[in-house]
Amino acid sequence: MNCKRACHSDEGGCPHLHLDMLVITEDNRLSSKTLITRDFITSMHKVMTLILKKGGFDIEEYEETEEVKQGGISAKEYKRKWKKKTRN
Repeated sequence: MNCKRACHSDEGGCPHLHLDMLVITEDNRLSSKTLITRDFITSMHKVMTLILKKGGFDIEEYEETEEVKQGGISAKEYKRKWKKKTRN
């Protein structure tokens, strides 16, 4: 698997992490379906939280809510909530 990452803030100032992975199977095919499942994504969120905290980042614990299971919220709604939260 080839993996690249980038951490930055978007136009609204919301910091986030991009993680790009290229999954190659044992028979040299490209196949994200063999690895990228809902359980894998959930486990990555939990692991990344621990890694970032250990690295000194002040982030919240990952919690898989019903909203997240149903596909989460739009980027626009997330930014609105994030801005409101950071003002307090």
